[in-house]
Amino acid sequence: MLIRPATDGDADAIWAVMEPIIRAGETYTLPRDMDRDSALAYWLSPEREVFVAEDHAEIVGTYCLQANQKGGGAKFSSQKTTPKSSAPTACKQIKKAAEPTSPIAAT
Repeated sequence: MLIRPATDGDADAIWAVMEPIIRAGETYTLPRDMDRDSALAYWLSPEREVFVAEDHAEIVGTYCLQANQKGGGAKFSSQKTTPKSSAPTACKQIKKAAEPTSPIAAT
């Protein structure tokens, strides 16, 4: 399992992971009928750092890091859209990003 930053070329694969989750309406407070472009604009917005989980060159999950609040209360939080098989690897990466010396945590 490889966790790496998402690129523009990952949009179709990210949508393939996100769409069934959005349609189910059980995880995110997003409209179940949200279209692809709106969902990707939400997920890949500039205030988030987005990662993908790859298994044998196939994207099987995605997550992002973002500030919980603005200003002095800014801490990062994560949102995951990953199947169970990629979640442990994603969680390790999120934990590493929370370390004070992490470039992600410092931004």
